[in-house]
Amino acid sequence: MSVPESQSSASGAERPRLQYGMTSVLLLFVALASSLAVFGAWGLVVFALTAGLAIYIGRVRCFRSLRAISLGAMLGLAILGALLKPGAQRAHEAALRAQCSDNLKRIALAVLMYESGARRFPSTYVADNSGKPLYSWRVLILPNCFIDYHFAEFDGSQPWDSPRNKCAMSVYHAPFVCPCDPIASAPGGTQTSYVAVVGENTAWPGKEPWKPSDADLARVASHTIIVVEVANSGIQWTEPRDLSLDKLGTPGALTVSSNHRPDDDFFFIYDRPGAHVATADGRVHYLPPSSLSTENLRKILQVGGYREEENGSGESAIAGGRRLNWPNIAALAVWLLAVGTLVFRAVRNRRLVRPAQEACGDGREIV
Repeated sequence: MSVPESQSSASGAERPRLQYGMTSVLLLFVALASSLAVFGAWGLVVFALTAGLAIYIGRVRCFRSLRAISLGAMLGLAILGALLKPGAQRAHEAALRAQCSDNLKRIALAVLMYESGARRFPSTYVADNSGKPLYSWRVLILPNCFIDYHFAEFDGSQPWDSPRNKCAMSVYHAPFVCPCDPIASAPGGTQTSYVAVVGENTAWPGKEPWKPSDADLARVASHTIIVVEVANSGIQWTEPRDLSLDKLGTPGALTVSSNHRPDDDFFFIYDRPGAHVATADGRVHYLPPSSLSTENLRKILQVGGYREEENGSGESAIAGGRRLNWPNIAALAVWLLAVGTLVFRAVRNRRLVRPAQEACGDGREIV
């Protein structure tokens, strides 16, 4: 039985439409998935703009508003560039690192102010008559941290975890918090992000602190680390506990670390972040990840053991350990390919459907 020519023509005309529709759906799905991979939650907005542009190009009868369309396209490209460019994120992370560094510098200068008056560093802790530690050296330097605190809320005759002093812990612990540390900087948090280095041959070899003469301080101050940054330390800022050099590397022991995000961006992955340390001359340094090994820390945390030229510091240290973020790059390539194909198919479909000399409603030709 022969198929009528009209039916054959109709079925033949339907297959390209069905094939074209399935291809478009697949492209839209790829564009949506890659938009989410590249732009995150903003991917829905980018996908909607892209799909809307493709539909508009395919259905518009004439380009009367060519200037408006050009302006809209330029604005869209600018928005996409702003979403893709990680400059805002880098600026935010740099500002947090700067605040973290400033807080540590305040602590280092407060220790030096205490030393200039007492001719020695503050004791690692204040003890009661029986020798039991009451509270940390951080309480002793608080008046020198350039804040209005007069110990009205803190009772120096009671231990740090007494009911009265526990209530006082949240009053003014801001100088001891790194804003990159989510636990310490949480509302109502009382943990410290900065601890002293204690142990044999450190600035705090025991309860009794280092008593450097003027000559000794000038000679080794820039090479002696006294306070370091520790992420998620678990130490309350009034608690008489610090980083022990003797226990460094043992399970559960504190080490120099941070929660910084060192300039993470779309195209690169960075190694684990470095951390800030302060030397006895009041300067703050940023140690790169390569300097945070247990072996190296055992050397540089001793009196006179730190050398900036060997361990690096500043933005050059932060930018170390960079490698390409291939998953993001692949997602961007897929997104560009999918969006480009969608727009190309919309333009081609319009050229096939619209006669080349089709006139606009007012008699003008298509641009």
